[in-house]
Amino acid sequence: MYAVKPWGKVMLVGRSVASLSLGIGMRWRESEVELIEKTEGPYGELNLMRRCVLPENTLRQMEDIGVTKNILRSILTPAKNWKFIGAVGLETIREGSLYPGCSPMEPVYHCSEGRLLRVMRQEFMKFGGRLEWGSTAYDAFESLDGSLTWTLRKDYGPGANAQSIISFCNNDAFNKLVLVDDPQRLAVLFDVRTGVLLNASEEVNAMLGSAFDVTIAIGNGVAMHMWRTTNHMEAPVVAWKLICKGRTDYEQLLQGLHPTLREVLGKSIQVYSTTQRIPASTPAIRDDAHHHRISVMGDALLPVDPFEWRGDAVRTAIEEASALVRGIYGSKYHRGHIPQILRSAEQDVISRRAFLLRRDLVDAEHFLAVNPQLPRDDDEAEEPLKRVLA
Repeated sequence: MYAVKPWGKVMLVGRSVASLSLGIGMRWRESEVELIEKTEGPYGELNLMRRCVLPENTLRQMEDIGVTKNILRSILTPAKNWKFIGAVGLETIREGSLYPGCSPMEPVYHCSEGRLLRVMRQEFMKFGGRLEWGSTAYDAFESLDGSLTWTLRKDYGPGANAQSIISFCNNDAFNKLVLVDDPQRLAVLFDVRTGVLLNASEEVNAMLGSAFDVTIAIGNGVAMHMWRTTNHMEAPVVAWKLICKGRTDYEQLLQGLHPTLREVLGKSIQVYSTTQRIPASTPAIRDDAHHHRISVMGDALLPVDPFEWRGDAVRTAIEEASALVRGIYGSKYHRGHIPQILRSAEQDVISRRAFLLRRDLVDAEHFLAVNPQLPRDDDEAEEPLKRVLA
């Protein structure tokens, strides 16, 4: 019986759930995988409180990639109910238990991004993946020795003889090799604030409700996503994210909110504010990139669920990583034409994420209105809302 040589060396740029999922899948299939990360280490990893919604089907995909089942499920908690409330009067606008994108009878779980990152990183390194901390990737070029491999220029020496280089971060050098440079590309700006509330008061607990773990306050030009979870000390906390249109006067905005919401904002820790740039048009792949063994994937192409209203950013990334693993390792003895597989995967990712991003921008337009209306009684009037929440 002839031995089959494992398929080549792969270099991944940027540590994320998407890159770690792809790295685990490739290591499980005996490829040599090296992950380049510019941060000095996993410090503060567990402070990432972004909500990750994982239905049962996504968990099966992760287990198929190679993630250990018991370790993965140990960090998950069953998702309860969600509700929309008014940001001015805290009146309940809409509530439900079916999370967007999930089947009615499908079990749904969620966890913080930090905990999921830690588990995925440990699994990646357990399977023999190499993670290089504190190294910045600058650009990549094709080797001139006829081996069809690529070299990554980075700190601490170049990464040579790579069968493929896949970037998950917004790096102009990598983007220019794959995507068309479009200086006229449109974007929408949003002001974003995040924070964590410890020791919620009785008023805050009454606003959130014991039967709900996700509450979204809308109205007066803001949308504030709040969910009950636990921090790395297993203490109950409320992680929140507030979104408003770009260049909004924050102090004036606070005056129009309910006092309980102002309490959440005023007594929170780990509060960060930034301006988020959301592209309003899709990127295009270069015509001369048909032979490039470098790829741009994930949020580097288009972001998904940037406002955390749905929690499906991680789910989308895992499904894309699973599809790419199947595309590369679908045949036992033949890996196919790698550049063609990468271009096909990029087209699929752009097509899917463009639809999801358009959905998110519709959500933003709807939720950030001064007086948002979510009709409930008239079935005909509910159809547009169902499309927004689906």
